[in-house]
Amino acid sequence: MASAETQKRVLMAVGAIVLIAIVIIAILFSRSPEKNVVKAVNVTIWGPLDEEGGFNRAIQDLFPPNYSIRYIKKDPTTYDEDLLRAFAMGPNQPNAPDIFYIKNSALSRYLPYLQPTNDPALYTAFKNKFVDVAIADFTDGTAIYGAPLFVDSLALFWNKELFNSTGIELPPKTWAAVQEDVEKLTKKDEALNIQRSGISLGGAKNINHATDILYALMMQNNVPMNKGQGKLRSTAQIILNATEPINFFFDFSDPKKAVYTWNKQMNYSTDLFAEGKLAMTLGYSYELQKIRSKNPYLNFEVSEFPQLKEDADKKVTYADYWGLVVWNRSLHKDDAWAALTQFMREDVQRKYTTVFRRPTALRHYIPEQKNDPEIGVFAGQSLYAKSWYIADDVVVNEYFNEMIEAVLNKETQLQPALQRLEDKINLLVKQRAQVE
Repeated sequence: MASAETQKRVLMAVGAIVLIAIVIIAILFSRSPEKNVVKAVNVTIWGPLDEEGGFNRAIQDLFPPNYSIRYIKKDPTTYDEDLLRAFAMGPNQPNAPDIFYIKNSALSRYLPYLQPTNDPALYTAFKNKFVDVAIADFTDGTAIYGAPLFVDSLALFWNKELFNSTGIELPPKTWAAVQEDVEKLTKKDEALNIQRSGISLGGAKNINHATDILYALMMQNNVPMNKGQGKLRSTAQIILNATEPINFFFDFSDPKKAVYTWNKQMNYSTDLFAEGKLAMTLGYSYELQKIRSKNPYLNFEVSEFPQLKEDADKKVTYADYWGLVVWNRSLHKDDAWAALTQFMREDVQRKYTTVFRRPTALRHYIPEQKNDPEIGVFAGQSLYAKSWYIADDVVVNEYFNEMIEAVLNKETQLQPALQRLEDKINLLVKQRAQVE
């Protein structure tokens, strides 16, 4: 018969075992199943465009609760330099960007720093959701390089008071009508000094978006802009197709032409329009507020970018807008793409464009936004807005400006100027390919 001491030891051992079992069971049942654990998503976004408060309002209550999105507003004047400095410093720096804003035309310039995703299902959704120019700009095959936040495009700003006083009822829809209206709207003195300009065309340095306007004119005239990776077509094709639209552009600054309405002594086009001394100019939706801030009493309207024909089967205007991309050295690339996918959601896109009053990139939202009295014209144009793959948007724009100025100053004829332009762009593409 076991002694009392032995029984006591047995009971204590059994009790310890039972206690351990209870603790283990309690721990196991207190844990959520692994499948219910929600991973936290933390990303930092850099951008020069939106104020931090507005950005937070645009996405608040729409992202899942496990998403922590930190947006840092950067100085627009130093944004490119800030990005390049961050890329050089590496991803371990404080507040390094996981996602950053990029202009659609700058994708080639930033290509070495981008992390695309290749998800056929996501690509299908992207293609069905966004307008064509966003698909062309931010995808390659089924690879997606970023997500558009909106799509802006060139439209015609016209001074309603000047049109009324000249007896012109409606804004021009075609370039032929532009020419007719310019002759009526332009005022010159006896020495042919321009006192009031009809439209800001024909120059570079004092015309806002001169190169964008020229790109749009060339595309309307079926100039084959691309030959893969930002190259222009052969010289013969460029000269054959580009001479007419470029000469048309220059006519407005040629004193010998009936449409002479611009010269290099004129004030900057946006300022001149705000002063009421310019009847028409071409610009983007974000300039509406700038013009109103310069002159709150200016009576002006916005209409579609003029076309070659009123019933043109293929309308064209030039697109200029921003999107979001993922840095390829980010320490949180998967989280960044998870966040970017959220930005592609229709409700997020709608809220963003509503908060910031920008034209949508969503195909299905255009019919609704077209009724907006301020940005409806720009929203409607999103369906046919175009861009082209520029090897380096900053450098190529400068090349085009130099070409315009050289021809205007009689330093060269148009055809040799186009030849030099093509040579310089193709050399730039070759140099970039060697670096990459």
